[in-house]
Amino acid sequence: MAQAPPATAPVATTPTATATPPIQAMDADSQRVTVNAPGRITAVFLCTEESQKEIRDAAGKLDKFRGLSNFRVIAVVDLRDSLGSMVEGIVRWRMQEDLDEESERLTPFYRANGNNKEPRPDLCAIPDFNGAVCKSLGWPKVSNKLRCVVFGPDGQPLQRWNELQNYTELYDVVAKALGKN
Repeated sequence: MAQAPPATAPVATTPTATATPPIQAMDADSQRVTVNAPGRITAVFLCTEESQKEIRDAAGKLDKFRGLSNFRVIAVVDLRDSLGSMVEGIVRWRMQEDLDEESERLTPFYRANGNNKEPRPDLCAIPDFNGAVCKSLGWPKVSNKLRCVVFGPDGQPLQRWNELQNYTELYDVVAKALGKN
């Protein structure tokens, strides 16, 4: 009989049967976004200053799927304990600049998936100045651990990680949901 991992070990959790309502937010472009919009597989990452590199590495593992009409990555930037809330305009502007650069990087993946549209309108970063979005995603407290949730096409969580360490596991969940495994 296999032993359960120690209580301190990071593990992925299977969401509960309780339905997740639509999670609304304002993105860096001041557009209203439904984070768990039906019709797409959506990987949502919680980003802090300390987890930026890990987010890029984990999200990069999903680049193969970029440009598919039924897949999206969203970064929620947790700014609850930062000075960012005092300079919201500058934070949004900087995020827009980052998204513009990311759009250029992702263009080859879009083309490889037969998508001739520009990636930029599909890219989404959400500055969470007061923690409301983080709380809606089940992350009530600030953490520098790499957190991620993958929503299925019904807008319900498929998998949740409070400390994502195995990026291959993330890839496998997304690939299976997209029928690409």
